[in-house]
Amino acid sequence: MKCSRLGLAVPVAVALATVCLATTMASESQVGGEKTPVLHLHTEFLPYKQLEENDLAYRLGREVVRQAFLLAAREELGLMTCDETLHETPPENSEVIDLMVIERANISGQWRLSLVKPEEGKDIHETKPLWTKSFKTAVGGTRVYGHLIPKLEEDSRGDFVEALRMAGLEGEKPGPTEPSSPSDEIEKALLEVDFIAQYGAVRSAHRAIAAHGESPDWLSVLVRGYANLAMLTQHQWNTSSEVFTARAWLYAQRMYASKKERDFAIWNRAYAWALGGTFQHAEEDLERLQRRRTERETAGAGEYVPPAWTKLIRPYVMCDRTAVRKVGDENPELRGWATRLDFQLASAYRQSQWMFEAAAAARRECPTAYGVYFELAHHGQTLGATRTGAQLGPLMFGAHVAAGLLALSDLPDKFRAVLSIDRIPSRLIDNVFGDPNPRDEFSAAPTYAARYLRKKSAELADGDPSWSILAFLLEEEQFVQIANSLRVSLNATEHSVADDVASVLPLVKDHRFAAYIDSYRYRWPHERVEMQELLKDLVIEDPRRNMSGMLHRVWWIKDSRRQSIGKFAYQVAGRNFTFAGMLEYVYPDSPSWNPEDARFAAIFAREFAGIAPHCETATRMAVQAAEDPSIEDLQKWESELKNDPTAFRILAYRYYAKQDKPAAMRCYERSLACLPTFSTARDLANLHFELGDREKWEQTLLDYLKSENLGLEHAMAHQQLANGLCSWGDWQKARHHAEQAGGTWAAWGLNTASFVCEGLADWKASEEWMREKSTNYPTGSGIDWYLWCKRTGRGDLDAARKLALEYCQRNSETKTAKGLAKRGTYFLLEDQLDKALESFRKAFDAEPSYFAGMMAVQLAREPNDAASREKIISAIKEMVEKAREKPDYDGKRDEAGLAVLEWLKTGDTSPERLEKLDGLVAPIDSAGRSAFTYVVGRKLAALGQPEAAEKYWRRALVTPGYHTDAATLAGMELAKRHGTSRPDDDVLDEEDLWPKPAEE
Repeated sequence: MKCSRLGLAVPVAVALATVCLATTMASESQVGGEKTPVLHLHTEFLPYKQLEENDLAYRLGREVVRQAFLLAAREELGLMTCDETLHETPPENSEVIDLMVIERANISGQWRLSLVKPEEGKDIHETKPLWTKSFKTAVGGTRVYGHLIPKLEEDSRGDFVEALRMAGLEGEKPGPTEPSSPSDEIEKALLEVDFIAQYGAVRSAHRAIAAHGESPDWLSVLVRGYANLAMLTQHQWNTSSEVFTARAWLYAQRMYASKKERDFAIWNRAYAWALGGTFQHAEEDLERLQRRRTERETAGAGEYVPPAWTKLIRPYVMCDRTAVRKVGDENPELRGWATRLDFQLASAYRQSQWMFEAAAAARRECPTAYGVYFELAHHGQTLGATRTGAQLGPLMFGAHVAAGLLALSDLPDKFRAVLSIDRIPSRLIDNVFGDPNPRDEFSAAPTYAARYLRKKSAELADGDPSWSILAFLLEEEQFVQIANSLRVSLNATEHSVADDVASVLPLVKDHRFAAYIDSYRYRWPHERVEMQELLKDLVIEDPRRNMSGMLHRVWWIKDSRRQSIGKFAYQVAGRNFTFAGMLEYVYPDSPSWNPEDARFAAIFAREFAGIAPHCETATRMAVQAAEDPSIEDLQKWESELKNDPTAFRILAYRYYAKQDKPAAMRCYERSLACLPTFSTARDLANLHFELGDREKWEQTLLDYLKSENLGLEHAMAHQQLANGLCSWGDWQKARHHAEQAGGTWAAWGLNTASFVCEGLADWKASEEWMREKSTNYPTGSGIDWYLWCKRTGRGDLDAARKLALEYCQRNSETKTAKGLAKRGTYFLLEDQLDKALESFRKAFDAEPSYFAGMMAVQLAREPNDAASREKIISAIKEMVEKAREKPDYDGKRDEAGLAVLEWLKTGDTSPERLEKLDGLVAPIDSAGRSAFTYVVGRKLAALGQPEAAEKYWRRALVTPGYHTDAATLAGMELAKRHGTSRPDDDVLDEEDLWPKPAEE
């Protein structure tokens, strides 16, 4: 039997650990004495009940008010507090006083407060208030906190104390006793980029203040500790970050109001403003400090030397990543926080490469900054970045959580004993903690620790902050890392994660959103009924847009009121007027932003510019928000930008819309100089393509392939090259790029490889690529192998038909235009004309399109179908009229489509009429050309002109970038007549293009 270095046989050690663990879970109730009074401040979670017109509701506004009341109870009355926002557990053996603060602010700056005592089963708004107050504050997101915090902090020492006394609370502010100072260990903890260490620091500070009274040094620990906690929890799906931000601001203002060590107080407040995301207020304090420094120099007074940590503030609020990193390089003790702040600034750009690099640095310098991994997985964009973040998050959390807990000075001894058995193999420790799958990346230790600490809080009232706050943060971190992992695991793959769900669900089974994790047992939309039943009772309190992964999954799930849960939560998720809050609201998923209301978008852009005046993202927002900017506007923004690749790319779009193609090209090039991205390389290449410069088109994409690849972006560039080369008839040269795209096994890459091999008449390779696409992606592509067989007249049709049948059954209730049209094509290929007609009509009704409409018109054979045909034609004309209203309208496709529709009615097959029709169809996009030429061929066949029909069908079939359904139907018609759609040795080249490149 193998022995550990403890000298115990491993099973014996595990047994001892189990006994120890069981002992820690036993009751450790407080013995004897009077019950401790505890204020349990309840929370009115968002979305609010609307009380008056023009009322506003947002999480941080609520929390600055609530936290001021809690500060009054804690610091002025000496009471222990319990905060429902942080899901604190009230101690069972205490005298719990339940209260709630109701707050409402309106657009005129009026803030109304009331203090009420919740009553079981009664609407809180129907309860008579114990106390009320209203006051005016600044209007506008850039000024509100700067005005509100001094007012609330003052009230926390006055009006709010009296309000609590009116509610029946008694107590006095602890008087100063023998002074104490934070130890070196406390300072070390504050420099740890770990929410557990920060919790330990603020817990020590609160206890020291309760025992000895306030001092600037201990208040500083609270300011920095809570500010650090705010940043380290802002990724979690709750409002803890707002709680900690409010506490940091209020304690910083309390320091300032005490008029002790004024410079030190201002530095602390600047730090709180900065990490809380109000850069404008931090900069104001930095200017205030500069004025005080100048005054001292003028007066010949001694110089005040601020603490080292203050070096982080200015470069961060100036959004200067280089300067932030330099602080870390020159001050090793600050390197962890410098790295975390650098990632925060990198994240503002929402650029995968920069976030990936900053996250790699964070893994080295501050591996316990778990939010970094979450943000990388959530905003990383590229497959490599998102998967890296999703894998590292739970691994780092599981690897470091025990060490973080052990560093807490007052961790209960019996619990410490369990965590200290670190020489037993980790997989056995996981068994002790009850890990359902010790082999995966998710440790059960955080879940066990949270359950123990929450139980400890319930049994013992031992001061602020309670152990249940730490339990809540552990629970939330475990949850978001699991949620991220499951979401990312389904990106670019089709496989069941039911086994993974079974492994992780026990770790979060008590979480309020556990049903969301459980929902990953099911596949949307095919198991929508099961998902609806599972999620119908999901309640999303305090919705935030960083929950977008969950909100999108439950978007159409209906609650008991038939309201779409995810859609409603997304719409009511408000914004905080902070750096992170604005970014979360405007860019919840990606750097793109397409605001529906230009007026409100402009307000958001101005707000962000006021909050973070030195961040380029403010200019990007202005560019995105503008409805119809002038050339002068674009030039102004271009002059302001320095290093934002996304902003330069958007400027290029704007210039292009103004027909200033040289300026568009310049901005694309500047974007690539900042950071090579596929989207910009593609768009610049397309501009060269449009201008007919094949050499620059190709070189732009080849140059991009020299950049670092974090996922599928290089494969996308290869796909662009393959498609472009085929459009010029160079199928042979395209093959290398197509196979590079196919080699990623992405569905679109497999399709590109098959398409090019089909053009090269390599039928075997083409079918193999397409078979892999359908078998690996049956949900979205299960029919594609079947379409290939029918299009070419080759392949294993029986096996392909089986997959196609499963696809059609799986999508039998689809309501999307694309899905319905695909079903129509399938039925037509199977010669089920009535079902085909029904599907194409439904596809057209879902979303009018030329192909679905023309197919419905052609398949409507009965005399009484004339009215249906006319209805479709009228709808298409109405669609065209609406399109003409758009400023960037290009009428070539509509002109050709309307001409084809008219020709279908007349059936004029004269050479002159067909030549005129060809002249209209030839210049349009390849998919439209393919669709229209198939429709023309079908009509010609019906008119008894098979040779002419075959000419048009071949055009539909061999057009690079063809319309898949139209090309397939054309290929089937040719195969009916010749056995296969093309001869075995029919390798496509430039001669097969229609129109010829010179004719376009």
